[in-house]
Amino acid sequence: IPSQLSDSRLMAGLFGARSIVNYQFFRFREVVEDAEKSGGSEFRPWDRAIQLLVLDQSLLHLGRRNEAAKVRDELEPFVARIGQSYSIARCLLTRAWVEFGETADLGKLETVVNQVFKTDPRVPFGFWEVFAGAQLSLVDFLRGNWTSALFHAGASGQLEAQTSTRGL
Repeated sequence: IPSQLSDSRLMAGLFGARSIVNYQFFRFREVVEDAEKSGGSEFRPWDRAIQLLVLDQSLLHLGRRNEAAKVRDELEPFVARIGQSYSIARCLLTRAWVEFGETADLGKLETVVNQVFKTDPRVPFGFWEVFAGAQLSLVDFLRGNWTSALFHAGASGQLEAQTSTRGL
């Protein structure tokens, strides 16, 4: 319908929204295609930040690190300016994991992961608990500390249904 109305702004917004949905279903190529079609839609800043975040993550999943870095360079100051805590945390964690891929410094990775989850009091702890547990489980697994990895993984799966990320 929007294409029949010739409303380019609406079309851009729809492509941006569809990119977010595609990400939820692991359709990373489609995320990138829709992001290009959205042309940096001028919709609400909050939505635009999520669009950029899923584009960054999708490009990484596709192995396109340089393009992802350019998106992250735009995304990080933007989400800091609008105060979108979740995206700020995801940017910091993504950068930490990318750096870990280059230097394999588990201590530095663990420090960043712990700092990210302790820095923003505006985000309810329950929201981060699942995500933090999953991240720390990966760090411990890579360190060879399987007991701690299982503990963190188990704890992240035991949260009450009050969070939308139960069982991450």
